[in-house]
Amino acid sequence: MQIQLLNPAHRKRAKRYLQPLDDTITAMKFELKPYNRDITDKELLDDLKKVAAELNMETISGRQYDNCKNKKFGSGTISKRFNGWNNALEKAELKIKVRQNVSDNELLDDLKRVSQEIEPEKLTQDKYNKLGIFSAQTINERFGWNNALTQLNLKLSLQQNISEEELFKNIEAVWVKLGHQPGRREMIRHYSIYSEGPYINKYGSWRKALVAFVEYINSDIEETQEIESTELENNKLDIGQEKENGFKHTTKRDISNHLKTKVLIRDGNKCRLCGITVTGDNIHFDHIKPWSKGGETTLENIQVLCATHNLSKGNYYNEE
Repeated sequence: MQIQLLNPAHRKRAKRYLQPLDDTITAMKFELKPYNRDITDKELLDDLKKVAAELNMETISGRQYDNCKNKKFGSGTISKRFNGWNNALEKAELKIKVRQNVSDNELLDDLKRVSQEIEPEKLTQDKYNKLGIFSAQTINERFGWNNALTQLNLKLSLQQNISEEELFKNIEAVWVKLGHQPGRREMIRHYSIYSEGPYINKYGSWRKALVAFVEYINSDIEETQEIESTELENNKLDIGQEKENGFKHTTKRDISNHLKTKVLIRDGNKCRLCGITVTGDNIHFDHIKPWSKGGETTLENIQVLCATHNLSKGNYYNEE
Protein backbone atom coordinates (compact mmCIF):
# COMPACT_ATOMS: atom_id res chain seq x y z
CA MET A 1 0.00 0.00 0.00
CA GLN A 2 1.37 3.41 -0.93
CA ILE A 3 0.99 6.34 1.42
CA GLN A 4 0.14 9.50 -0.39
CA LEU A 5 1.75 12.58 1.13
CA LEU A 6 0.17 15.97 0.89
CA ASN A 7 1.49 17.96 -2.03
CA PRO A 8 3.30 21.20 -1.15
CA ALA A 9 0.21 23.33 -1.74
CA HIS A 10 -1.88 21.16 0.60
CA ARG A 11 0.84 21.13 3.25
CA LYS A 12 1.04 24.90 3.16
CA ARG A 13 -2.74 25.22 3.50
CA ALA A 14 -2.86 22.68 6.39
CA LYS A 15 -0.05 24.45 8.22
CA ARG A 16 -1.97 27.73 7.93
CA TYR A 17 -5.09 26.12 9.53
CA LEU A 18 -3.25 24.10 12.19
CA GLN A 19 -0.91 26.86 13.41
CA PRO A 20 -3.57 28.63 15.53
CA LEU A 21 -4.62 25.26 17.00
CA ASP A 22 -0.98 24.45 17.87
CA ASP A 23 -0.63 27.80 19.61
CA THR A 24 -3.86 27.16 21.59
CA ILE A 25 -2.74 23.68 22.68
CA THR A 26 0.65 25.03 23.73
CA ALA A 27 -1.01 27.69 25.91
CA MET A 28 -3.70 25.33 27.26
CA LYS A 29 -3.39 23.91 30.77
CA PHE A 30 -4.81 20.45 31.22
CA GLU A 31 -6.06 20.44 34.81
CA LEU A 32 -8.63 18.30 36.62
CA LYS A 33 -11.51 20.03 38.33
CA PRO A 34 -11.36 19.84 42.14
CA TYR A 35 -12.56 16.48 43.45
CA ASN A 36 -15.71 17.45 45.34
CA ARG A 37 -15.28 14.75 47.98
CA ASP A 38 -12.22 16.67 49.17
CA ILE A 39 -14.20 19.89 49.50
CA THR A 40 -15.10 20.71 53.11
CA ASP A 41 -18.64 21.37 54.28
CA LYS A 42 -17.62 24.94 55.07
CA GLU A 43 -16.44 25.58 51.50
CA LEU A 44 -19.76 24.32 50.10
CA LEU A 45 -21.83 26.38 52.54
CA ASP A 46 -19.67 29.49 52.05
CA ASP A 47 -20.19 29.29 48.29
CA LEU A 48 -23.93 28.81 48.77
CA LYS A 49 -24.06 31.90 50.99
CA LYS A 50 -21.87 33.87 48.56
CA VAL A 51 -24.16 33.12 45.59
CA ALA A 52 -27.26 34.01 47.61
CA ALA A 53 -25.63 37.31 48.63
CA GLU A 54 -24.67 38.10 45.02
CA LEU A 55 -28.27 37.54 43.97
CA ASN A 56 -29.43 39.56 46.99
CA MET A 57 -31.71 36.70 48.09
CA GLU A 58 -32.55 35.36 51.55
CA THR A 59 -33.12 31.94 50.04
CA ILE A 60 -32.16 30.27 46.78
CA SER A 61 -33.25 27.24 44.78
CA GLY A 62 -30.91 24.62 43.37
CA ARG A 63 -31.68 25.82 39.86
CA GLN A 64 -30.91 29.44 40.73
CA TYR A 65 -27.62 28.35 42.25
CA ASP A 66 -26.70 26.28 39.18
CA ASN A 67 -27.54 29.18 36.85
CA CYS A 68 -25.12 31.53 38.63
CA LYS A 69 -21.90 31.89 36.61
CA ASN A 70 -19.80 32.51 39.73
CA LYS A 71 -20.84 29.37 41.58
CA LYS A 72 -18.05 26.88 42.24
CA PHE A 73 -19.96 23.63 42.64
CA GLY A 74 -23.28 22.07 41.63
CA SER A 75 -26.58 21.90 43.50
CA GLY A 76 -26.43 18.08 43.30
CA THR A 77 -23.09 18.03 45.15
CA ILE A 78 -24.48 20.26 47.90
CA SER A 79 -27.73 18.30 48.17
CA LYS A 80 -25.85 15.02 48.42
CA ARG A 81 -23.43 16.28 51.08
CA PHE A 82 -26.17 17.62 53.37
CA ASN A 83 -28.91 15.05 52.61
CA GLY A 84 -31.16 17.52 50.86
CA TRP A 85 -31.17 21.08 49.55
CA ASN A 86 -33.22 22.51 52.41
CA ASN A 87 -30.83 20.97 54.96
CA ALA A 88 -27.99 22.82 53.21
CA LEU A 89 -29.96 26.09 53.28
CA GLU A 90 -30.59 25.63 56.99
CA LYS A 91 -26.89 25.01 57.74
CA ALA A 92 -25.97 28.06 55.63
CA GLU A 93 -28.42 30.08 57.76
CA LEU A 94 -30.57 30.86 54.75
CA LYS A 95 -34.34 30.61 54.65
CA ILE A 96 -35.85 27.30 53.62
CA LYS A 97 -36.91 27.37 49.99
CA VAL A 98 -40.61 26.73 49.56
CA ARG A 99 -41.82 26.97 45.99
CA GLN A 100 -45.56 27.08 45.50
CA ASN A 101 -45.76 27.02 41.70
CA VAL A 102 -43.36 24.31 40.60
CA SER A 103 -44.44 23.01 37.19
CA ASP A 104 -44.90 19.33 36.38
CA ASN A 105 -42.07 19.59 33.84
CA GLU A 106 -39.67 21.01 36.44
CA LEU A 107 -40.41 18.13 38.80
CA LEU A 108 -40.03 15.48 36.11
CA ASP A 109 -36.90 17.11 34.66
CA ASP A 110 -35.22 17.10 38.06
CA LEU A 111 -36.30 13.51 38.69
CA LYS A 112 -34.75 12.53 35.34
CA ARG A 113 -31.56 14.46 36.14
CA VAL A 114 -31.06 12.60 39.43
CA SER A 115 -31.81 9.27 37.74
CA GLN A 116 -29.10 9.94 35.14
CA GLU A 117 -26.62 10.99 37.84
CA ILE A 118 -26.92 7.71 39.75
CA GLU A 119 -27.16 5.30 36.80
CA PRO A 120 -27.06 2.33 36.79
CA GLU A 121 -28.48 2.43 40.33
CA LYS A 122 -32.25 2.42 40.68
CA LEU A 123 -33.81 5.73 41.67
CA THR A 124 -35.45 5.53 45.11
CA GLN A 125 -37.16 8.22 47.15
CA ASP A 126 -34.28 8.23 49.63
CA LYS A 127 -31.77 8.88 46.84
CA TYR A 128 -33.93 11.60 45.31
CA ASN A 129 -34.29 13.37 48.68
CA LYS A 130 -30.49 13.45 48.94
CA LEU A 131 -29.79 14.67 45.40
CA GLY A 132 -32.98 16.34 44.22
CA ILE A 133 -33.82 20.04 44.17
CA PHE A 134 -37.36 19.32 45.37
CA SER A 135 -38.57 16.44 47.56
CA ALA A 136 -40.00 12.98 47.02
CA GLN A 137 -43.09 14.06 48.94
CA THR A 138 -43.78 16.84 46.40
CA ILE A 139 -43.51 14.33 43.56
CA ASN A 140 -45.69 11.85 45.45
CA GLU A 141 -48.39 14.45 46.03
CA ARG A 142 -48.29 15.66 42.42
CA PHE A 143 -48.07 12.36 40.54
CA GLY A 144 -47.57 9.41 42.87
CA TRP A 145 -43.97 8.17 42.90
CA ASN A 146 -44.40 5.20 40.59
CA ASN A 147 -46.58 7.19 38.18
CA ALA A 148 -43.77 9.75 37.85
CA LEU A 149 -41.24 7.00 37.21
CA THR A 150 -43.56 5.47 34.58
CA GLN A 151 -43.82 8.80 32.72
CA LEU A 152 -40.03 8.88 32.47
CA ASN A 153 -39.74 5.19 31.52
CA LEU A 154 -37.73 4.52 34.70
CA LYS A 155 -37.75 1.32 36.74
CA LEU A 156 -40.54 1.25 39.29
CA SER A 157 -39.86 1.16 43.01
CA LEU A 158 -40.06 -2.30 44.52
CA GLN A 159 -41.48 -0.97 47.79
CA GLN A 160 -45.09 -1.37 46.67
CA ASN A 161 -46.38 -4.47 48.42
CA ILE A 162 -45.28 -3.85 51.99
CA SER A 163 -47.98 -4.92 54.41
CA GLU A 164 -49.57 -2.46 56.82
CA GLU A 165 -48.25 -4.52 59.72
CA GLU A 166 -44.66 -4.24 58.41
CA LEU A 167 -45.02 -0.49 57.93
CA PHE A 168 -46.43 -0.02 61.43
CA LYS A 169 -43.81 -2.25 63.06
CA ASN A 170 -41.17 -0.11 61.37
CA ILE A 171 -42.66 3.13 62.74
CA GLU A 172 -42.77 1.50 66.20
CA ALA A 173 -39.05 0.79 66.04
CA VAL A 174 -38.18 4.29 64.75
CA TRP A 175 -40.42 5.99 67.34
CA VAL A 176 -38.72 4.05 70.15
CA LYS A 177 -35.21 4.75 68.82
CA LEU A 178 -35.90 8.47 68.52
CA GLY A 179 -38.02 8.73 71.64
CA HIS A 180 -40.50 10.98 69.87
CA GLN A 181 -42.90 11.09 66.93
CA PRO A 182 -40.75 10.68 63.81
CA GLY A 183 -40.83 13.28 61.08
CA ARG A 184 -40.85 12.03 57.50
CA ARG A 185 -37.23 13.18 57.02
CA GLU A 186 -36.22 11.04 59.99
CA MET A 187 -37.26 7.87 58.16
CA ILE A 188 -33.69 7.29 57.03
CA ARG A 189 -31.65 4.10 56.83
CA HIS A 190 -29.86 4.65 60.15
CA TYR A 191 -33.22 4.46 61.92
CA SER A 192 -35.69 2.99 59.47
CA ILE A 193 -36.04 0.06 57.08
CA TYR A 194 -38.29 2.11 54.78
CA SER A 195 -38.31 5.75 53.70
CA GLU A 196 -41.41 7.89 54.01
CA GLY A 197 -42.32 6.96 50.40
CA PRO A 198 -44.23 3.70 50.98
CA TYR A 199 -46.26 5.41 53.71
CA ILE A 200 -47.19 8.34 51.49
CA ASN A 201 -48.01 5.97 48.62
CA LYS A 202 -50.32 3.95 50.86
CA TYR A 203 -51.98 6.70 52.91
CA GLY A 204 -51.68 9.81 50.73
CA SER A 205 -49.49 11.83 53.12
CA TRP A 206 -47.10 11.32 56.02
CA ARG A 207 -49.60 12.88 58.44
CA LYS A 208 -52.33 10.44 57.40
CA ALA A 209 -49.89 7.55 57.84
CA LEU A 210 -49.16 8.71 61.40
CA VAL A 211 -52.87 9.03 62.18
CA ALA A 212 -53.46 5.46 60.96
CA PHE A 213 -50.48 4.26 63.00
CA VAL A 214 -51.69 5.89 66.23
CA GLU A 215 -55.14 4.36 65.71
CA TYR A 216 -53.45 0.97 65.32
CA ILE A 217 -51.29 1.47 68.43
CA ASN A 218 -54.26 2.53 70.56
CA SER A 219 -56.55 -0.22 69.33
CA ASP A 220 -57.30 -3.35 71.36
CA ILE A 221 -55.36 -5.42 68.85
CA GLU A 222 -51.88 -5.35 70.31
CA GLU A 223 -48.94 -7.59 70.79
CA THR A 224 -49.69 -9.93 73.66
CA GLN A 225 -47.54 -9.70 76.75
CA GLU A 226 -48.74 -13.01 78.17
CA ILE A 227 -46.09 -15.47 79.28
CA GLU A 228 -45.89 -18.83 77.62
CA SER A 229 -45.09 -21.81 79.84
CA THR A 230 -41.90 -22.61 77.89
CA GLU A 231 -40.53 -19.15 78.62
CA LEU A 232 -41.13 -19.59 82.35
CA GLU A 233 -39.46 -22.97 82.35
CA ASN A 234 -36.39 -21.41 80.76
CA ASN A 235 -36.26 -18.68 83.39
CA LYS A 236 -35.77 -20.50 86.68
CA LEU A 237 -34.70 -17.35 88.52
CA ASP A 238 -38.04 -15.67 87.86
CA ILE A 239 -39.94 -18.82 88.82
CA GLY A 240 -38.04 -19.13 92.08
CA GLN A 241 -38.51 -15.45 92.85
CA GLU A 242 -42.24 -15.68 92.19
CA LYS A 243 -42.63 -18.65 94.56
CA GLU A 244 -40.61 -16.90 97.27
CA ASN A 245 -42.61 -13.67 97.03
CA GLY A 246 -45.96 -15.39 96.64
CA PHE A 247 -47.01 -13.97 93.27
CA LYS A 248 -47.18 -15.16 89.69
CA HIS A 249 -46.68 -12.89 86.68
CA THR A 250 -49.20 -12.87 83.87
CA THR A 251 -47.05 -10.75 81.53
CA LYS A 252 -43.55 -10.91 80.10
CA ARG A 253 -40.81 -8.89 81.78
CA ASP A 254 -39.41 -7.48 78.50
CA ILE A 255 -41.30 -4.47 77.16
CA SER A 256 -42.30 -4.75 73.51
CA ASN A 257 -41.79 -1.92 71.03
CA HIS A 258 -45.57 -1.78 70.72
CA LEU A 259 -45.96 -1.01 74.42
CA LYS A 260 -42.96 1.32 74.49
CA THR A 261 -44.53 3.34 71.69
CA LYS A 262 -47.82 3.60 73.59
CA VAL A 263 -45.90 4.85 76.64
CA LEU A 264 -44.04 7.43 74.52
CA ILE A 265 -47.28 8.64 72.95
CA ARG A 266 -48.76 9.00 76.44
CA ASP A 267 -45.75 10.51 78.23
CA GLY A 268 -43.72 12.01 75.40
CA ASN A 269 -39.97 11.68 75.66
CA LYS A 270 -39.74 13.31 79.09
CA CYS A 271 -38.56 11.76 82.34
CA ARG A 272 -41.53 11.34 84.69
CA LEU A 273 -39.39 12.32 87.71
CA CYS A 274 -37.34 15.31 86.54
CA GLY A 275 -39.13 16.35 83.35
CA ILE A 276 -36.06 16.57 81.12
CA THR A 277 -36.36 15.59 77.46
CA VAL A 278 -34.65 12.25 76.88
CA THR A 279 -33.46 10.77 73.61
CA GLY A 280 -31.41 7.79 72.41
CA ASP A 281 -29.66 5.82 75.12
CA ASN A 282 -30.96 8.20 77.80
CA ILE A 283 -34.52 6.88 77.34
CA HIS A 284 -35.28 4.20 79.94
CA PHE A 285 -38.58 2.35 80.31
CA ASP A 286 -39.25 1.59 83.96
CA HIS A 287 -41.69 -0.68 85.79
CA ILE A 288 -43.33 1.72 88.28
CA LYS A 289 -44.01 -1.22 90.60
CA PRO A 290 -40.84 -3.27 90.12
CA TRP A 291 -41.06 -6.58 88.34
CA SER A 292 -39.36 -8.22 91.31
CA LYS A 293 -42.22 -7.07 93.57
CA GLY A 294 -44.99 -8.34 91.32
CA GLY A 295 -45.30 -5.39 88.94
CA GLU A 296 -46.69 -6.30 85.54
CA THR A 297 -45.62 -5.14 82.10
CA THR A 298 -48.71 -3.07 81.33
CA LEU A 299 -49.27 0.47 80.05
CA GLU A 300 -50.33 1.61 83.52
CA ASN A 301 -47.16 0.23 85.15
CA ILE A 302 -44.56 1.49 82.64
CA GLN A 303 -43.09 4.99 82.62
CA VAL A 304 -40.34 6.91 80.87
CA LEU A 305 -37.32 7.84 83.00
CA CYS A 306 -33.91 9.28 82.26
CA ALA A 307 -30.95 6.96 82.82
CA THR A 308 -29.95 8.73 86.07
CA HIS A 309 -33.34 8.38 87.73
CA ASN A 310 -33.95 4.85 86.50
CA LEU A 311 -30.62 3.63 87.87
CA SER A 312 -31.05 5.47 91.18
CA LYS A 313 -34.63 4.23 91.62
CA GLY A 314 -33.63 0.56 91.51
CA ASN A 315 -36.30 -1.58 93.17
CA TYR A 316 -37.71 1.25 95.24
CA TYR A 317 -41.50 1.39 95.27
CA ASN A 318 -43.81 3.26 97.62
CA GLU A 319 -46.85 1.05 98.24
CA GLU A 320 -48.91 4.01 99.48
